[in-house]
Amino acid sequence: MAADCLFFVGSILVIWCKSPWLALACRVFVGLGIGMNSVSCSVYVSEFAPANIRGSLVNLNGVMLSCGHFVAYIINQMILKSAGLYWMLVAGCLPAALQFIIMFKLPESPHWQKNPEAARRVASNFVNDDQPVDFEVDLEQSEDCVSSDEDNDSSKNIVQRAFQSLKSTSFRKAVFLCLVVQLSCVLGADSVSYHGQFEENVEVPLLTCILDLIGSLLSTISVDKYGRRRLITYSVVALAIIFHGLSYSYASPSNKGMNEEPFLFPFDKGCPGYTTVNNCTMCLSLNCGFCAISGTQSGICMVNDNSTLTECKEIGGQWIIKYCPGTRTNWKKSLIALYKLVHSTGLATTPALVALEIFPLKELAFGGALSVMIGWIFKLLGLPVVSVLSHYPGIPEIYMGYAILSWFVALLIFIFIPETQGIPLEEMETTVL
Repeated sequence: MAADCLFFVGSILVIWCKSPWLALACRVFVGLGIGMNSVSCSVYVSEFAPANIRGSLVNLNGVMLSCGHFVAYIINQMILKSAGLYWMLVAGCLPAALQFIIMFKLPESPHWQKNPEAARRVASNFVNDDQPVDFEVDLEQSEDCVSSDEDNDSSKNIVQRAFQSLKSTSFRKAVFLCLVVQLSCVLGADSVSYHGQFEENVEVPLLTCILDLIGSLLSTISVDKYGRRRLITYSVVALAIIFHGLSYSYASPSNKGMNEEPFLFPFDKGCPGYTTVNNCTMCLSLNCGFCAISGTQSGICMVNDNSTLTECKEIGGQWIIKYCPGTRTNWKKSLIALYKLVHSTGLATTPALVALEIFPLKELAFGGALSVMIGWIFKLLGLPVVSVLSHYPGIPEIYMGYAILSWFVALLIFIFIPETQGIPLEEMETTVL
């Protein structure tokens, strides 16, 4: 509910943001809400879920996210064309307000009730007569955990709570396992696809949403059938093979000779140093834009600004500022699409699920928050690294490096990560840790 408030405030404040810096400050509220929801939603669902379908229910949250991205893309395009950018951003307050109201009807999860009887009463509302017996066993075993939570000093701040938790051997082991499994976030779409998504200015957000949705559905169906550890390992191995293919694709010749005819636009729009440029790659190395002429093997090197972009498109040219067009373009697009599908199937939600499950139940909320924070840190570290290395030593080398990293992550997961499928949260500490 607090996250909904942040979403709502951030969406409303953007109306009064008349400068980029103020708009960025308003979007910070939305970012904080995303961070809070990343933790609370998964923990909330996992504490309600029976052990035998816990993975599917937690991953279902990922499916809803993919559905949300798909619906938001369609609605945003409609609002953007009819009402403009501001109203598109403001529209984000409506789902937040709706969820805030609905949350009043939902109880706290059983593990956060004040006494075992209250926990049983809440959980019984979500159990059918044909529900598997293991959920009833979970309820019996959760009574000790509820009682132990009452004995904890809730007035302790986060630093004191952290030091108290780190005294536990099982908690320290869970943190190590969390670091191992969340290392796969470095292979995630947030960093890798930043420089690889449908290159050469043909990114297709709608197709990305569809692939994410399909992958999330496949993950939800298979996570409780084949197990978390197997699903993550196979996905990382598949990504390693895809990265090898991308490295090979980008290593192919990619230069197109620049048009040797006089510039089609005014001379002052020519790229500085244009006399030394004879291909697309050299043009981009000068921080200029390359206008690839449709139907030819040439183009024009121009100053990179909005006016030249517009003029390039007016003559039917393709405006290029990141990657030069080259051979095997369709092959690269197919591999990137396959990457997105494989990633959403095995790595979009499953590592976070394992990182959440392996913590002792009495530390589930704190451990879950810590695991999400670790995941975000790995994602954040991946962005500047890929951004810098994409220009040196080059794209083929970057993908080869990610292929090697994928094999390393797969080995670590195979060695250290246990299978948590079907184990009640109350038994995780004694069974796994």
